[in-house]
Amino acid sequence: MLQHHEKKILLFIGVTFITLCIFIFALIVPTMRRISALNHTIFQLQHDLELRYERTSTIRKSKVNLGKVKQFTSEFQTLFIAPNHELDFIVFLENTARARHLEQNLSLLNKQPVKQSQLIALTTQLQVSGNYIDVLAYLFDLEQAPLVIQMSNITLTQGSPNGSNRPSAAPPSSAANNQITLSAQATTYVNP
Repeated sequence: MLQHHEKKILLFIGVTFITLCIFIFALIVPTMRRISALNHTIFQLQHDLELRYERTSTIRKSKVNLGKVKQFTSEFQTLFIAPNHELDFIVFLENTARARHLEQNLSLLNKQPVKQSQLIALTTQLQVSGNYIDVLAYLFDLEQAPLVIQMSNITLTQGSPNGSNRPSAAPPSSAANNQITLSAQATTYVNP
């Protein structure tokens, strides 16, 4: 049998163990649950803040992109002929040919609406005769024009359209007698 001291020690250990268990279940476990709940709440807040930051940065980027789109739209509008200024296109072609000492015949074909767009296509049949180098420079000038000019059905033939091989008004050179004729359709667009 156990002696009296041993019983007291066992009783003390038992009471201490039970008190410790009550302390653990009464204080520590609820505190751990609260800490876990706080941790979960903090994680949700962090996630929500990250989503808000992403939305804010997306909105900021969208704002910048919208500004760029507005700028490009205004620049894009300058590439087209304004309504009722179709004659400016013909004048531009005539001035460009005159600057390159070329003979030019123009015939305005028609104005047609462009499918799935508000633009109207203005097509001109042109025939340009002159020195080969001048004709190439004329094409380069059209390429560098401030308007959108689409060239199609381009044909280069040797000689002038009326059959005479007369030199252009350009200064004489070894290539001055190399007359060519450029036939093409030039299309530009009118913004209604």
